[in-house]
Amino acid sequence: MTLNEDPNQISKRTTPTWEMELLLSGALVFSLLKMPVVVDAIVLHNLPSLPPEFAVILFTVSLYLRSALVALSVAFVLHLMLRAYWVALVGVNSVFPDGPKWDRSKSRPLKLAVQQRNWVALTTRIETIDNAASLVFATGVALGVMLLGLSIGIAAMLLLSAVFGRYGVFGASIDAWFFVVIGLLLGPGALASVIDYFFGHKIARDSRLAGLLRAALNIAEKFPGVSQFGAIVQTITLNLPKRAPATLLFGLILTITMCASAFSSVQSARDLRLRILMPQENSSLLSVPRHYRDQRRGVKKLVAVPTVASRELQSDALELFIPLLADRHPQAMRHLCPELTTITDLKNNSNADRDRAWLRCAGRLFAVKLDGALLDATGLLYTVDAHSGLEGLLLRVPNTTFSVGKHVIDIQKIVSKPGDKNEPPYQIIVFR
Repeated sequence: MTLNEDPNQISKRTTPTWEMELLLSGALVFSLLKMPVVVDAIVLHNLPSLPPEFAVILFTVSLYLRSALVALSVAFVLHLMLRAYWVALVGVNSVFPDGPKWDRSKSRPLKLAVQQRNWVALTTRIETIDNAASLVFATGVALGVMLLGLSIGIAAMLLLSAVFGRYGVFGASIDAWFFVVIGLLLGPGALASVIDYFFGHKIARDSRLAGLLRAALNIAEKFPGVSQFGAIVQTITLNLPKRAPATLLFGLILTITMCASAFSSVQSARDLRLRILMPQENSSLLSVPRHYRDQRRGVKKLVAVPTVASRELQSDALELFIPLLADRHPQAMRHLCPELTTITDLKNNSNADRDRAWLRCAGRLFAVKLDGALLDATGLLYTVDAHSGLEGLLLRVPNTTFSVGKHVIDIQKIVSKPGDKNEPPYQIIVFR
């Protein structure tokens, strides 16, 4: 594309997709930056409940998905940066279409001569940056599509291997079946590529061997994501002049996106494995800060979970506060204690018997245990927590009850979805 010097014609000679590129980059970049965290949350939520072979499938696919999301994010961010520079160039060119007025420069003669010799017309820069931005956008999308396709293909192979291995087909294990499946699907294409690279010029085009090699290569090209990636990348690489700056830019963008994807996936794998190996939140080995009032700051004070004053006993009694959730606990109490169906207001103290019935039912509902022993619920008090302002139940346990060392409080949890096996049934607070 050749630009003339009429600045009013610049917009007509730019890449026709620039508006759509900006729209997609601007709309998706911020959401894509958050998506890897969402993927990790889904994996961590479902991984413990899956059989080992299917857990491997979910974990592997999540790494490819993360890589695709990171690749798209990096490409979109770089694209927005280039487009911002391009917009600035177009704006400057529209205001000053004649370029710099060198006679106004205060540079010394030698420096001025160098500046004039190295000056590139704004219209040329606009064209270069416009093309570079489009190539960055296309490269990122191509890499993302390839990784998404790979995630589908690898998931299918892992699933097939898991099914064969789980039912003991031919007596082979899941790991053995995976290598068999991946070898059958990808091995011929890889071998055909090697043979073609070294001996392709010696093989007759109409021979049976050439036909077999073409068939194997065709299967490899049909693998999800490969042809879609090649449609963009091959068009770019085979049209750019070799050793041109644009070629170097394309290679740099591809390297950055792949390195960012690899780093993100390795970091995710390390974090996920660590989270899987570490104690879960309902473990007596884990101390969660939000359960201790001396560690809750700002909006964290409003998190509606059971709390104690500190990890260390420092007063004459342990004060356990259990917040009541209006959308969950009253309904659960009425279901657990049918005699309370006519009671609608827990704070109404006009009927002492009714209040005691509420508290007894709450004691049954939460089933508070200290070191495995059920605590007496008659000591429960309805109160407003001075620390958080939340309404709930207070249980005071004298320090004389405790021996030296670690202690564990279990509070039965009302799950948001009945029958949800992934949500732990207890909330655990550890102190000493």
